[in-house]
Amino acid sequence: WVSSAWAEIFEKPTEPGAGQRFMEAYRQYMKKGARRELPPLRGEDLAQTIRAAGQSSASLDGYDVRDLKCVQQWAPGLLEDVATVYNLVEKHAVWPTSMVKACITLIEKVRGQTKPLGMRPIMVLSAWYRLWGAARYASTADWQEQWVPAESYASRSKKSAVDLALKVAQDQEKARAEGKWSGGISLDLEKAFDNIDREVMEKVLEERELMPQVERGI
Repeated sequence: WVSSAWAEIFEKPTEPGAGQRFMEAYRQYMKKGARRELPPLRGEDLAQTIRAAGQSSASLDGYDVRDLKCVQQWAPGLLEDVATVYNLVEKHAVWPTSMVKACITLIEKVRGQTKPLGMRPIMVLSAWYRLWGAARYASTADWQEQWVPAESYASRSKKSAVDLALKVAQDQEKARAEGKWSGGISLDLEKAFDNIDREVMEKVLEERELMPQVERGI
């Protein structure tokens, strides 16, 4: 029931040539980041990432952040081996099967909603895969700052969605104090992330000059 409802979206084929057509239309408007090679990951990089991690749900392999913290505290040498696996992934663009198996859970978008397409699917990946993503996040965040518009909020240092909400509230209070009118527009793209064309996404990341190790990793 759930699978059949989402199949049309999740199994939507990539439109041939969509990436090239998109780039021909929009390449001139894209700022680029500085393409650079990242140093190989080390066990200590992973240990620092684990120490800063908050608890989250386990995936199909049963590992969660508490297990990673146990490894970091009691068997830190194993993290050097894990780092070696990550570096091989970033070189060859192939993940161990056990690290990329995931489960999908549905959460309510509106209280009482029971229809599959009216709920939000959350993919819960292995804690080991998420550790790699978190370890590389700082580098991708620096790269993103080279081209992201100043007006964009969320997934940015010191520019979270909460910061934007506070700014909007301050602007409204200022307008009210000055006796001025204020208003806004909210746009919600239905199934936005689920409908992203992967060929277009890959072309955009390539044009923005994403670090090659991260590009191969994803």
